[in-house]
Amino acid sequence: MQLPSRFSLSPREPTLRLTRGGPGRDSRRAISTVRSGAAPRADLKLGASRRQQLTRTGLARISQMESLDTWEFPVSGGLVVSKAGLRGLCILNSTAAEIWEYGRGNESPSSIAAFLSERYDVPFERALTDVLNCREQWRLMLTAERAGRMPVRLPPSPSSFHQTYSYNGCGFSVGLSTPELVAEIEPRLRSLLSNREPSAVEFSMIVSDCGEWVHIHSGQEFISAEASVPAARAVLLQEIVRRAAKPPREWLAVIHAAACGNETECVVFPGASHSGKTTLAAMLMRAGLTFYSDDSVAIDKDGLRVHSMPFGLAIREGSWGLLESNIEGFDRAPVFDRYGGPVRFFYPPAKARAARVAAFVFPSYRPDSEFSIERLTTFDALIKLKESGFWLENTRTGTCAFIDMVETAECYAMLYSDTRDAAAFVRGLLNVSGLTEFPAGMTAC
Repeated sequence: MQLPSRFSLSPREPTLRLTRGGPGRDSRRAISTVRSGAAPRADLKLGASRRQQLTRTGLARISQMESLDTWEFPVSGGLVVSKAGLRGLCILNSTAAEIWEYGRGNESPSSIAAFLSERYDVPFERALTDVLNCREQWRLMLTAERAGRMPVRLPPSPSSFHQTYSYNGCGFSVGLSTPELVAEIEPRLRSLLSNREPSAVEFSMIVSDCGEWVHIHSGQEFISAEASVPAARAVLLQEIVRRAAKPPREWLAVIHAAACGNETECVVFPGASHSGKTTLAAMLMRAGLTFYSDDSVAIDKDGLRVHSMPFGLAIREGSWGLLESNIEGFDRAPVFDRYGGPVRFFYPPAKARAARVAAFVFPSYRPDSEFSIERLTTFDALIKLKESGFWLENTRTGTCAFIDMVETAECYAMLYSDTRDAAAFVRGLLNVSGLTEFPAGMTAC
């Protein structure tokens, strides 16, 4: 999944990690001065001219850092830094947070390096070089302009496909301009088909392939321009849910994740594409849990709740055997050609729901592995969320609310090979008993 553009270390190994939200923007550097268990080395004496040169350079960089109007949020295991206009978060482990705090307190680079050199038994010059390098990375990251050429906003193109739908008692229409858009979007909306006349719809959505960009409009209102058809589909579905809510919602964050739970709480399963989120969500439904999403978890600003995305789940061929033996009628579901291979769709109940986040569970499927669970710090959870992909409203209050939500929720890494073990663990988190009946309203055609 490509993230929508409009939304658009542990104590054992205290290495520095610098990250930014969004795919392809990971900037990680190990700071050699703070590797645990660093072997003692012979003292390295600096020449006076070299020491002065490094110190002068560091002071110049620190003076630039001091002028940054940043937002800082301490978390268990580290520190999160952001600012207005920054796309993503700088996530610092505890050692990197120390360097940040010393620098903000007007400590000179040489003073910080001396502290690290003594604490971790490494040469002063090595420590000083690392301090200067990591602070330069922060300065560049926090002062960089948003990269990339912005698309020209074009009016919506004529639609070759047009259909009316209904969700949460709200009628809406969708127009798509190309066969590729129809193949990507139409199967996901089939369970919401409506016989309403176009004049009875409350809003209309139009998706137009304009060549380099795919544009999304609501009527004549420009919503977004995305670089790929799947990214445009994600924004479209999020916008449908947002506008059909009563009253319409505004999103605080959108996470590349699945989510299942009960009527009031849910567990979020962040993961990259092809990580098995959709199959896990389907099997958790079969185990009696309530479905919220299999791809995009949208969290509203008012109540920090996850809103259900009741659209068709695309199951790739590799997971058909598992679902055919557990979900009645799945073997008769029509086959579509998507993502370079065949997929089948099935549909959760088309009911509007919203639930608070009880836990973040980062799943990893590995055949024949033993089931295991590892509790995560907030720092580790934020690192994993970044790896999965998320968009976050770029405000101080929004960033604070999101971090508080992650810090309040339970966070785990889950390794599994049997979905029954995963289902039992999630039911335990939610205090939900297992069900043997097929969830009402779920279909495979």
